[in-house]
Amino acid sequence: MLRLTGVSKQFDNVVAVDNVSLEIPTGQMVGIIGRSGAGKSTLLRLVNRLVDPTAGSINFNGAEIATIKGRVLNQWRAKCAMVFQQFNLVPRLDVITNVLIGRMFYRSTLQAVFQLFTPEERTLAVMALQRLDMIKHGLQRADTLSGGQQQRVAIARALTQEPEILLADEPIASLDPRNATVVMGALRAINREDGITVICNLHTVDTARAYCDRIVGMVSGRIAFDGPPTALTGDVIRTVYGVDGEDEEFDINVTSTAIGIGSRGTAQ
Repeated sequence: MLRLTGVSKQFDNVVAVDNVSLEIPTGQMVGIIGRSGAGKSTLLRLVNRLVDPTAGSINFNGAEIATIKGRVLNQWRAKCAMVFQQFNLVPRLDVITNVLIGRMFYRSTLQAVFQLFTPEERTLAVMALQRLDMIKHGLQRADTLSGGQQQRVAIARALTQEPEILLADEPIASLDPRNATVVMGALRAINREDGITVICNLHTVDTARAYCDRIVGMVSGRIAFDGPPTALTGDVIRTVYGVDGEDEEFDINVTSTAIGIGSRGTAQ
């Protein structure tokens, strides 16, 4: 169980996350939606401890995460893997080495520098690539791959961390529809087959509905909606995205497979 209680994050005079409380059971797939600047990315970075909370508690299976430092923090980041919108691969390295970087959390500095990975770790990396249908690209430089392929490599890297939680920050925002479907399908399969908790920020309402067990809507750093996809009505979407019911640019056809909400509700 991941439990956030009264979590806030303030940057100078800007409150990015404001008194958020959430309980996420193990094995759930949660989609976080909201306008740009709603606090979605900051919330994930707080969970992973890429940023420190200004206030509140972050608890995982009884252990307090909000205040840990040093080696314990490094261990948490291994357990709580992160996938980014921009992939964060090392362009000049081949695919298999990029995936093995996920094992750096378990290596000493010297081992990491000289890429001293065990046969078991290399097997783990190969299995992760096979699972993402990327093994045939294993010796290819990362910067020669398409965006969708790079994101699958990033997910494979996260899997080699053997995480209990997988955080995905806008994992399909820069992908075409076909690759977006492949990547979301992979995240869903990891959630279902491995029982790994998946929390992802998504920029389209229909994607959140299609893949997530639960949807959290954020407005100005606060939670404005928390419930199953079936409860995500037009009125709720208008609230989350701050769209006037008379705004002609807002497509409220909730059955559409192409809903993408921008800053004024326009497709993106």
